[in-house]
Amino acid sequence: MNTTTHAPARHATATAARATARGARPAGRLRRAVLAGLTAVAVAGGLGTAAPAQAATHTLDCLITGGISYTGCSGQLTVVNGQRVEVDLVSSGGKQVRFCVEPFGGGWDLGCSGWVHPGANTALVWHNTTGQTHRVQLIAGKNASVTVHARGQYHVR
Repeated sequence: MNTTTHAPARHATATAARATARGARPAGRLRRAVLAGLTAVAVAGGLGTAAPAQAATHTLDCLITGGISYTGCSGQLTVVNGQRVEVDLVSSGGKQVRFCVEPFGGGWDLGCSGWVHPGANTALVWHNTTGQTHRVQLIAGKNASVTVHARGQYHVR
């Protein structure tokens, strides 16, 4: 048996064991931890700087039909923690409209406004305080048995 060939391996193993016993990470684990941390930072958007959430204003042009069911009034919206979804209802044929935010594709409402009167009233629909980013959609319902054409703007800010 050639001890020269095996001595470096035994030495490396013993050194790693001593380092682990002292609370330090073996070199391989340390490299993996550093690489995992750098990967997470790169995915998050850069070294030490997170891009602020972008505010967006969208046109509200929603034809609310049917009975008591709500109508989708937006496509997919991305709402990060701390952002709000608000609606400015400019016109709706004089009818009140209630807006809600639900997960994109449907599900339990995350938040709803009260009944909003037309006339450029800004109403808070939902404030994301969950600590997570959500993919949501804006939906609307009416308090009348007629078709309502809701117009205005909605904001994610």
